[in-house]
Amino acid sequence: MERRAFWSRSLLAAFLFIAGILFFKSFFSHRKDWRVPPPKPVGPIGIVFHHSASPRKVGNARINARRIDAMHKKRGYWLYYEGKTYHIGYHFVILPDGTIELGRPEMARGAHAHAVVRNGKRIEYNTRYLGICLVGNFSNKRTRSTGPSVSPTPEQVEATIHITKKLIDRYGIPLENIIRHRDINQTRCPGTRFPYGFIMGRLKAYVASKKGPSSVYTRSLSSRLLTR
Repeated sequence: MERRAFWSRSLLAAFLFIAGILFFKSFFSHRKDWRVPPPKPVGPIGIVFHHSASPRKVGNARINARRIDAMHKKRGYWLYYEGKTYHIGYHFVILPDGTIELGRPEMARGAHAHAVVRNGKRIEYNTRYLGICLVGNFSNKRTRSTGPSVSPTPEQVEATIHITKKLIDRYGIPLENIIRHRDINQTRCPGTRFPYGFIMGRLKAYVASKKGPSSVYTRSLSSRLLTR
């Protein structure tokens, strides 16, 4: 008698346990708010121009994205993004010969401009603006670390216009959001020799030549080298 009661209680407990599992599974599977997909990444809305404030070469070694990454590592910059660690704060580096090198991925947070509060609103330039750095010291001042004052090479200027056009098309970036570092922070960067007016004139003509608003690419936003 006691044995029969034991098995009865055991079967009842098992039945209630299974029923409970089925109930909660059904309940949560019908609650859409428990299965909200992660938000889609938001693309950049602007571009900030910089200069490296350095010589074009140190000895026989040219300053490039790899060297800037090493310099920024010493300053304590770092970002872990999609399985890789980045130290360089810029998204693109343009060499004197016009070569465009990759820095951080386009969708990754940068480390090239401080946030600014305007009209009570905080603008995070590192989060929403891409940093493009041209190698060279375009300031009128020369120091031991910056090297001689120079102007961007014609190849650098053309490469800057080229990559900026690509980014305008890819993300629909408006012209008013294409700025210099000095426009938002207390700095001379990218220097008085940086031909901002000329570059913006070319970009305005490019946008005006398009029949409609800048198109936004729907292809993969994975980081890659944009060849000239």
